[in-house]
Amino acid sequence: MTPTTTVREGVNAWRDAAEIRIRAEYRLGKMLASAKAHGGIAEGRPKLSSPTTVSPTLAELGVSRDLSSRAQAIASLPKEPRT
Repeated sequence: MTPTTTVREGVNAWRDAAEIRIRAEYRLGKMLASAKAHGGIAEGRPKLSSPTTVSPTLAELGVSRDLSSRAQAIASLPKEPRT
């Protein structure tokens, strides 16, 4: 195995991993947008008048605000046909 082959395989593995991550973030963004539209996720700070929230927060779901924002931005992009 030559060093060039090893580098090429590494680059291909990196591209495959990046594609998987982007597809996962796309799906997460679609799910978050749907849950947000149907009241399934609490938005903003909790209200003082209502200390108990029925809807989970992003933190309770294990999703950071940055990931949520990035995933929803990716999900809002038009899906291109694969070539």
